[in-house]
Amino acid sequence: MQITVSPKSEIAQVAADKISRCLQNLNNTPLLFLLSGGSAFEVYDYLDVLFFSINTTIGMLDERFSNDPTVNNFCQFK
Repeated sequence: MQITVSPKSEIAQVAADKISRCLQNLNNTPLLFLLSGGSAFEVYDYLDVLFFSINTTIGMLDERFSNDPTVNNFCQFK
C-alpha cells in the first residue's frame, strides 16, 4: 500500500475544479450549495464563481460553536 500526502491547498483546488465542472451543467437551475466547515472551508477559495447564478444559495454547515468568533466558521464565511 502506498500513502500519498498532498498539501491541503492542492486537495481544495482539485475538489473545487470538480465541483465547478458539475456546476457548468446546471444552466441556472436553482441550487443550494453547502459545504462542511473545517478543512473543506478552503474549497470556497478556489470555486469559479462564474458558474453560480442568481438562483444559487451558498452556505456552510458546521456543528461547532464557541463564544470566540475566530473558532466559528460561520463568522469567517460572512
